[in-house]
Amino acid sequence: MKNFSPKNTVKAVGFEDGFFPPKLKEVRGQQTVLAAVLTENITPKSAVLNLIEIDGLDATEKALATIQTLNIKYSVNIVLLGGITYAGFNIIDPVEIFETFNIPVIVVTDEEPSDEEVKRALKKHFIDWKERFSIFKKFRKLAKIHRIRKDKGKLYIQPLGISCVEAENLVLKLILKGKYPEPLRLAKSIASSLAKLIFSNYRYLKGKYL
Repeated sequence: MKNFSPKNTVKAVGFEDGFFPPKLKEVRGQQTVLAAVLTENITPKSAVLNLIEIDGLDATEKALATIQTLNIKYSVNIVLLGGITYAGFNIIDPVEIFETFNIPVIVVTDEEPSDEEVKRALKKHFIDWKERFSIFKKFRKLAKIHRIRKDKGKLYIQPLGISCVEAENLVLKLILKGKYPEPLRLAKSIASSLAKLIFSNYRYLKGKYL
């Protein structure tokens, strides 16, 4: 693995999703935005946008295709995920990303992950909950939950293919403002803005969705 020393340029890709009206979870085939932003250190270099199905199972496929595209041009050396679930309970599989590209993956969240809460929610809403939950179990066997040192707020990381110390230093290096590293912050901003624009018509439907 590459040594992520302070002197090295880090080419990081961050994935985040956008808002969607909660009522759309009741309608099969609905989609929201999945944004990926690549930075060199904290400087944005590229962005890739996809639509993923709400509560579907296409997020990993879209993420892999995005990394493949960016990797050809930029030689990506770290992938950041703002969690494992996207667009409700659509799932990006960190282990599949790592095994496909041999690139370290760091899952970054502001709340300590709870597999039991996830399991309860999956069992309640999905016939295929075991398949979905198996991705969490597989990842958790390989990646420890680690709270990083920060002056403001809590931040948890789950690194795969990189040590906790290296992952923590890397995440802190990529924070410009706020609590999240720039690839994730920018991806969230883009995905949220586009999704709000896409779903703006729901504002006028008797206030049922927004």
